[in-house]
Amino acid sequence: MSKSARHMRGIEARKNSDGSATIYVKLQIQGKDRRETIGKVPADDAANLRTLARHPVIAEARRVLRQLREERDQANERNERWLSKSERAVLKAAAERQRQDARREILYDVAAKRFLDRCAKDYAHPEDVRRQFKRLDLAFTSRYLDEITRADIQQYVDDRLGNTGTFAGWPRTVGYRAPQVEIAALSALYSHLIDVEDRRLVNPCSRAWARRRKIKKNEAHHPKRRPVIPTAEELEALFDAAPTAVHRAAWVFCYYTAARPESEVFQLSHGDVKLPKTSVVRSMRAGERVLGSVFIRATKNRKDREVVLHPAAEAALRKIMVTEPDDAGEWQDWAKTPIFRRRDGSHWDRNTYRKGWAKTLSTVTKQHPRLRGMVVRDLRATANVHMRERGTDGEFTSKILGNTKAVNDRHYSPLTDRTARQAILSLGTPGSDTRVGHGVDSEAV
Repeated sequence: MSKSARHMRGIEARKNSDGSATIYVKLQIQGKDRRETIGKVPADDAANLRTLARHPVIAEARRVLRQLREERDQANERNERWLSKSERAVLKAAAERQRQDARREILYDVAAKRFLDRCAKDYAHPEDVRRQFKRLDLAFTSRYLDEITRADIQQYVDDRLGNTGTFAGWPRTVGYRAPQVEIAALSALYSHLIDVEDRRLVNPCSRAWARRRKIKKNEAHHPKRRPVIPTAEELEALFDAAPTAVHRAAWVFCYYTAARPESEVFQLSHGDVKLPKTSVVRSMRAGERVLGSVFIRATKNRKDREVVLHPAAEAALRKIMVTEPDDAGEWQDWAKTPIFRRRDGSHWDRNTYRKGWAKTLSTVTKQHPRLRGMVVRDLRATANVHMRERGTDGEFTSKILGNTKAVNDRHYSPLTDRTARQAILSLGTPGSDTRVGHGVDSEAV
């Protein structure tokens, strides 16, 4: 066998009708013949074996043949089936499609919609989360989550605070609270994809939302705000200064239930409050009044709790609540109706009661200037202080307020109906008991 013929081993040349030759590479791998087409050789070069052996097409055929032999040896070592070039191309295209499909799953639009659907099932107030993502959509729509960096998060915060870029024309954000909550919602989306769906992502929201503030050397120190605790006389004046009966019922209810205003009191519906029917139900203990109750759902510690309803809060609610219907079909709609509702029928939020509270303070501070700067949440702290002053144990007040800590859970005593009744009734009625409250500030809440 000549040298040229030895170099052509494994390479086939099929003659065409025009005299040219088509070059193939043929090799048996895993018991099957595999053949790859390399190219064509002109008729002049195909007529002579020596000229054909030096042709560039043959050089390319040798290179492909060496590559196939290496793959054959590797396949034999792994005892796997060898794949041809066309089969490899098909598998590569399928893998690329699978990768693109998996990447579409972490597209912001798709991931945010799926996350909001989950929040609608698990969260008590999913509209709050939707409100946060409404602003995030403006900045991150049609972007992949794996492409969002910390610089993008920081730019988002700067635009929100400075009313520039994407948010030009929006009301300027005051303070860092709004961007912080929105970035926390985006961080929750990343955590859900990483922990629950096992996506290979890096959360860019960690420590990225905080804007770098230049603190001056002589900058004034602003200590943490302390709640304002009104006395019994000031508390009665505060209730009387409410502009409407609905606002009065709101302030009275916040105090006598010691509940959180925005997330608990103003999210209540008619079905959550059980007013006692005195004409039907009477107490088995002589001289005791039958008390109602309010069921507070999805609290801050994610535990539902039931609070005894004080007679003063009951009287205030009876003036504003819709009369309970007798028809079962109408009762379902009545139970879902918010107690404190806006004109469109939705629950109150912070902006709804802010004007009413400002009018209340502007009236009451003329006679009691010490209440200037008081907020609605201070009524919760006031109830806590007043119950403690009347001798209620701190463990029971924690149960009523819903302040549960993992460290103290095991030490809490069970809150009985009798204990809860005594704690709520210890608040008394403003103006009738001077022992309630002495204007003491507290950090208990």
